[in-house]
Amino acid sequence: MNIVEKIWKTNIKNQLILVLSIFAAVGMFQLGIRNSLPQLVISVTTAIGLDSLIIYKKLKKPFFSTSALISGLIIALALPPGIAWHIPLSAASIAIFSKHTIHIRGRHNFNPANFGLLLSMFIFGTYLAWWGATNTWLVLLLGTLITYRFKRIHLVLSFFITQSILLGTYFVLKGEPFLNSILMINLFFIFVMLIEPKTSPIHRKGRIIYGVLTGAFSSVLIATIPTLDPSVVALALSNLLVPVINSKVKE
Repeated sequence: MNIVEKIWKTNIKNQLILVLSIFAAVGMFQLGIRNSLPQLVISVTTAIGLDSLIIYKKLKKPFFSTSALISGLIIALALPPGIAWHIPLSAASIAIFSKHTIHIRGRHNFNPANFGLLLSMFIFGTYLAWWGATNTWLVLLLGTLITYRFKRIHLVLSFFITQSILLGTYFVLKGEPFLNSILMINLFFIFVMLIEPKTSPIHRKGRIIYGVLTGAFSSVLIATIPTLDPSVVALALSNLLVPVINSKVKE
């Protein structure tokens, strides 16, 4: 078995960690280690340390949390490079605490990394840079592969089509090119955060509805409140509706 086959057959979380690590390495190369590495270290160590501590108190045994590692990487790759140290620390802490405290029907309702970024945006006035997507073609390639592995192509497409049509119509009415709606798609968001399985609907039809709703929310936010990051706010709104979608859509 060659190395490509080994990677393809490994745990899907490990594959996502590898993809995020590649995004981080490429971003650090382009932006400079001094500007990007500190927040990666702070966010990842905070998320892993806090999650492991909480789980240890529950289970009374050591536990390394790969999901916390993923959340830490996402937060670091979304925040602006060179940001003050307390912001990635706070965002990662909020993400982990939300994971363990905000539950509906036995599931944590909000995507932890998204929730941490959302509150940081409101508390600290932070804008999001999404520097994990500095190389668009790499994100398209690896993002498509990881989405296929998660079996969430239908979710990404439902978001993409909805936002493209709604936002494209808005731009055309303003006398701007329809293409702008496609160029504004947040690739890192749709390939990494939107597809997160634990906070998205259980069934396929539910996930399609979820993608449509998130795309619609994002379009409205771009058109009406451009100062807010539309992806993060839209996902949080859709997360709130997941219990309803799961109860109404059974296939």
